[in-house]
This record gives sequence, structure tokens and C-alpha cells, in this order.
Amino acid sequence: MFEIIERFHDQLLDNYEFTSVCVEEIFYDDILKELFEEANPISGLRGCNVENGDTSNLFNLAALQSPIICYRYRNHFRVVAGVFTLNMIRKGIAQRHVHSDYKVPDVDISLLWRVIRRLGEGIKIEEVSEGLNVRQSVVEKILAMDKECSTLAYQQSKYSLQPLLNYQKLNRGNIDTLQKLIIRFEQVKETDEFKKLDLAHIPTIVSAFVGAKDGLIRTCHPQAALTLIRLFKLLKIPTDNIKVKWYFPCEQNIFSDTLLSYLEHFNFWQESITKHCGYRGLKVEFIAPHMVRGLIFIVR
Repeated sequence: MFEIIERFHDQLLDNYEFTSVCVEEIFYDDILKELFEEANPISGLRGCNVENGDTSNLFNLAALQSPIICYRYRNHFRVVAGVFTLNMIRKGIAQRHVHSDYKVPDVDISLLWRVIRRLGEGIKIEEVSEGLNVRQSVVEKILAMDKECSTLAYQQSKYSLQPLLNYQKLNRGNIDTLQKLIIRFEQVKETDEFKKLDLAHIPTIVSAFVGAKDGLIRTCHPQAALTLIRLFKLLKIPTDNIKVKWYFPCEQNIFSDTLLSYLEHFNFWQESITKHCGYRGLKVEFIAPHMVRGLIFIVR
């Protein structure tokens, strides 16, 4: 691993060029992906509170101050430096999908799912409209929403969400589970607990999807994560189906005061999930580098 990184360092500035690249064409390098398996680099941002607002100027400025260094790979680019900047720009793109005056509509999830299923089976828009007795414009709007969702999802991954919510890759078990969750959603959406949820955070969660077999979500947004966990509880998702990991920031030198602030943040998550979200049996897994585990034990 170190030899490969040294080779990157030696050859990084060979034959470089400045060019404009669409964010959707940038993916993580394979080595970075391996590093992400062991430590979440986004956790390094947890020590500060950043409000980016809804303007693109700040993201353009960040891109100028911290260039994203990539290399060409087939028909796209793979990033080797500037991951924090890339993640922040992708966060900005997700934020721009949700306007400041956005109101979560009262969506009939059951109707939406029936439209998607029929379209996924190859039925024409006109036939779907006639069969479900809905206007054709409604079906077309659902298609537009699906396209927007596909663009928003997996922005931290080299994978992409296929059209119609990945319908073509769903097996019978997946479809049955989705239908059960939709029924539960329709049952709880009129409850007082559900109305307290700020579902405007959900697009932030969608943008944090990671293409993995166990359905990872990597996010540093507390309100968005807690909203999702509260929604899980209302949908009666069992504790065994949820795993929460808190990644300790990777730092070379760390002082006891800084360590205590990190531990307080970890305790906040554990208390929020067990007391305020209702998952009393769910333990947050603490992921820390080997170099600080002994120090953490002493401080705690």
C-alpha cells in the first residue's frame, strides 16, 4: 500500500492539466475506497459546525482553494486528492434540490409505487394512466421525480441508482418488503409522531447512499441521520436490521481536551438513539484508530 502511495506522490504532477469536469464523472480511486473501508474521512469534519447556505459561490470558492486532483480512467475521472472538497460540492448539489421554502407534499406512496411497478414491467405511460385512473401528467411527474432521485443518490459512490428505483434488480423478497413498508408508512403518516419528523432532511440522506451490499449511509449531518432513525422506529424496523457506527477522526496528534469533546459527541449519539429515537437496545459502534484506543480507555 505504501509503495503505491509513494508512486502516486512521485508521479502526481506528471502531465497534469486544468480542465472543467462534471461532478457526476468523478469517482473515488480504488485505493481511497480501501481506506474508506477502515476509516470514514468525513468524520474529520465532525469537530466543526459548517453552514454552507444555498449559494453556489461558496462551493466555487472552495473548489478554487482546494483543487480536486484526478486521473483519467476510461470515460470518467478518479479522484486522488481533494475528497473533502468533492464531498462538500456534492452536498451543495443535494441542498440545491431542496429550496428553503420547500414543503413536503402529502404523497400517496401506494400510488407512486403502483406507477413505478407498472412502468418497470414495461407498460406504456398512456396505459399506466388509464389503468390506474390518473392523469398522464401525474405519471410523467413521477418519472421526473424518479430521475431526480437517481441523480441525487449514490453521490459518494461510483455506482448509480438505476431508473424506477432500481426496479429491474429487485427480487420477489425485495418487492414484498417494500410493499410491507409502504403499508406501514401509510398507517403512521397521520400520527402525531410522524408529523414531528422534518422529512426535508431525507434528500440529504439519499445523497449519502453508498453502493454496498449492506446498504451503507455515510453522513455527518446529525439531524438528517436522527430523522431517518426516528422514521425507522415508526416503520417498526427491528434493531437487528440497523447498525450505527461512529468513526473517530483520524489525527496524528490529539490532546485530552479534544478527545473529551469527541467522546461527548459519541455519547450524544448513543443517548439520542436510545432515549429520543426509541431504540433502547441499539448500541452505537465506536470505530477508532489503534493509536488512540488505549488513550480513549484511560480518559473514559
